[in-house]
Amino acid sequence: MSSSSIHHFAVPASVPTMSGSPSTPIRSPSKPITDVTELLKKLDVTATIAKAKATQEKYRIRMVKELENNSSITISGIGDTAMTALCKAFHQRPLPRLEKLLLLYNRLTQKSMWDFARAVGTGNLSSLKVLNLTMNLGFGDPGAKALAKAIESGKLRSLEELIIMNDNIGEQGLIAISDALERGNVSSLRLLRIGNNVADSYLFHNQGAKALAAAVRSNSLPHLEDLLFRGVAGEEGIIHLLKALETSNVGAFQQLDLRVCDLGVRGTKALADMLKAPQFSTLTVLDIQNNVSMGDDGVIELSAALRSGNLKNLKVLYLDNVSMSSRGLLALASLLEEGHLPGLQELFAGASEYTETSAKALVKAYQENKSLVARIMVDWPSTSWGNQVEVLRERNIKLLTSSTDAESTKLGTQSEASSA
Repeated sequence: MSSSSIHHFAVPASVPTMSGSPSTPIRSPSKPITDVTELLKKLDVTATIAKAKATQEKYRIRMVKELENNSSITISGIGDTAMTALCKAFHQRPLPRLEKLLLLYNRLTQKSMWDFARAVGTGNLSSLKVLNLTMNLGFGDPGAKALAKAIESGKLRSLEELIIMNDNIGEQGLIAISDALERGNVSSLRLLRIGNNVADSYLFHNQGAKALAAAVRSNSLPHLEDLLFRGVAGEEGIIHLLKALETSNVGAFQQLDLRVCDLGVRGTKALADMLKAPQFSTLTVLDIQNNVSMGDDGVIELSAALRSGNLKNLKVLYLDNVSMSSRGLLALASLLEEGHLPGLQELFAGASEYTETSAKALVKAYQENKSLVARIMVDWPSTSWGNQVEVLRERNIKLLTSSTDAESTKLGTQSEASSA
């Protein structure tokens, strides 16, 4: 198997239950098994059968070989017993090829994560660049504390992406992970995602957000350029985080996602100040939807950053469900008409209070700014407004295309003349 191949290890519906009782017959060990999760399932089954040690050992040997030959593995649908077997395989020998480990949709508890932390402590997973822990619902704060120990170990120094989504982590788990990040043992981290995908779910509070702010402020994340942090009840903690991102040593930011973070007017002003910092001039995606305390005043505060000239590379802006009415929409239409976001490709501003006045202002933005080609997803007062905008947008695209073609032809002619 090629070292660059990617394995996806989905467990069939007939996987043994958490109690360990087999639900399928054991396949003969003489038949080839090349799927790591299938091997984990067989280990789980044979563990319930007397005198199965020899069979288990054969499966373990095969699994270690599979792990050695892959740079990326995705494991889903397993429980603690299978995870323990996987961690024992991690203990066997170094896995220098393994760069991506995705543990998705599993039934893992803190026991599994302590097993994993001990496996990381061996140094055998030191080549990992991506660790994705998503939808492991038994994980919780105890699992997060075990993961924090793995981060603190200093044996994940190559880690560039850490994703902890929908794992039932709360305030204490966030604090543990933040404290571990502050120690500086994963300074190569570029991408950090913590939270969940539920639109109105608050997982964290001020103390947890302040702990993450302290990790950023410690300058232990100098390459951080992609942050997703969702579900904070308490504007004060988010303001601390925004100030830390503004003033600390971080990377050239590409994406920032702060959905459901209680951003009000004060928080949005802190966000606007941060977005004017040099490290955010490279930002391409800003997602602050579902911050219902923002309102028109918050949108107007944000507009100061959007007008600053520091966000010329911004391509996608999410402002859905921020309690915006006509006043905020008029502020957005004005800055679009004036060409302050030349790179914008998509603007999401649904669940806002649209009137004919604000719709007319958006149409005017496309009429006057012939460089405006962004697709706007809004709740128009009637479909005719959306149709007008789409016609103007397509016109602007054609004008820009014609201008680009003409410039290319001109440059080509000049080049030929110079050669002659």
